[in-house]
Amino acid sequence: MGKGRVYTEVAKCRVTPEQMAQIEKDAEAYGKSVAGYIRDRLTGRRIQAKTDQQMLAELRRIGQGIIKHWRVNAPELADAIDRLADRINR
Repeated sequence: MGKGRVYTEVAKCRVTPEQMAQIEKDAEAYGKSVAGYIRDRLTGRRIQAKTDQQMLAELRRIGQGIIKHWRVNAPELADAIDRLADRINR
């Protein structure tokens, strides 16, 4: 259940086994229940995949390592490095 909302209505529709398999696969990829995934899709809510979140975290981690390396090995670039770090951490 989301943020104090009480879901009382049920919407029914028939789908093919292939469609259901795809819905279940997509819901799992997005870290959602089937109902939550369908609800988000129907309401136009932006859905971000778990893998996207994991990838962004990994890219931030790698970026921080590169920035630390540059700070040590290229101190004359400190201002540019700080601006880059700010953009990465947004």
